Amino acid sequence: MKIPKLVKSIGLILFLGLTITACSSSDNHKEAESDQGGFFNPKGDWKLTLEYENNTRVYTFSTNEEGISHDAYGPFTKTVLSHRNKALNMKTEWKWNDDGDNTIDIDLRSKFSILYFDAPNPEANRFMTKVHYNYEQGSNSTCYVTLERMSKSDDPNAKKSIEGIWEHSNSKYQVKIEGSKAIIYNLDRAPVYFPKKLVGDTFYDRITKTGDRTWSADSYQWKFTDDDYENGRWVNEGNVTLELSTDGNQFYQGTRTFNRIK
Repeated sequence: MKIPKLVKSIGLILFLGLTITACSSSDNHKEAESDQGGFFNPKGDWKLTLEYENNTRVYTFSTNEEGISHDAYGPFTKTVLSHRNKALNMKTEWKWNDDGDNTIDIDLRSKFSILYFDAPNPEANRFMTKVHYNYEQGSNSTCYVTLERMSKSDDPNAKKSIEGIWEHSNSKYQVKIEGSKAIIYNLDRAPVYFPKKLVGDTFYDRITKTGDRTWSADSYQWKFTDDDYENGRWVNEGNVTLELSTDGNQFYQGTRTFNRIK
């Protein structure tokens, strides 16, 4: 129900030229050189993550040599990626299916949107921006948008195995993936709600390769109550997808990012 509202709002904001604020950087295009050298390769597999109103939506699509995708995902029917002036431009065409909830008082004037990501490095694989929009009458909100390259032309030096030691980008807990299992490996830099006794416990299980850079796995989470971190239990959160970055130095599970340590 919320995606049509979000898309209508973003479409109107971009059409009217209201504020879009870029927050960080990552990929680029053939037309423009970066200060760091190289060119943006528009062909590849991409992941788009929208975070808004306590919701997260993740979509994937693939682009050709011209950066064009006709993949339909969520409300989007066409995507075009390009790069110029140190920015990645993501143009989308989308459909609007009325879901019967007409609570947004806007005049939808366009079905064509453009997102701008700060992207000075044409070799990067991750872009972020944020969009301020009116979600409902009198209600302002922000959508955080992340665009990640999942694959591009083969790099003979890229790591293609998900096995190794990985550290969570924010919470700094480390996991070791070996065979079909990942265990908690090191908690020296992790928050207090990761008690040291968890080292050696299963974090992912039944890891199975499903694609060139994707795996499925059962994900476990440590659950506790009343801030009693030591007194908890592991809960199976269900099957998830693990996606390895192009260079093999990160993997992603939903909005989680892990950096390779070894």
